[in-house]
Amino acid sequence: MHSQGEVIACLEKGLVREAEEQPGAYTIKEECKKAIMRVAELSSDDFHLDRYLYFSCREDRERFCEKVPAGEGRVYNCLFNHKFEEAISERCREALTTRQKLIAQDYKVSYSLAKACKSDLRKYRAAAWTPTCPEPAGPPLLPAPVSGVCCPQRSYSEW
Repeated sequence: MHSQGEVIACLEKGLVREAEEQPGAYTIKEECKKAIMRVAELSSDDFHLDRYLYFSCREDRERFCEKVPAGEGRVYNCLFNHKFEEAISERCREALTTRQKLIAQDYKVSYSLAKACKSDLRKYRAAAWTPTCPEPAGPPLLPAPVSGVCCPQRSYSEW
């Protein structure tokens, strides 16, 4: 049993349930949420670092992504592309779904998304969203799942 990976996966699933306001979801303390997301962010470039997903998808990785080198989120992206294949294991599909829901809460959990958007985030002086981040005037341009970003120094009308 890989207990550390299981504990982190349990916390990640709890965070997802809370964000989705599912019945029976527990409230996770803010400092714990930050730690969960930080661990997910740190493992975003190499699938081997996400122990739960690694052990859940090890055989599927060999089946679908054998020639894909680890690093820079490539194995994650390959597995995401095969998520709905009939031959993928249910456990892997579930682990990938949890990972995608974490990405929806914070773009930094996806190495490839964070890397691809890095210059745009700098260009618009975007910063990670915090409860004290001012809401810009006007309609939101980013849908709720991408609201982990705000641009405190510019209003939407300046975009």
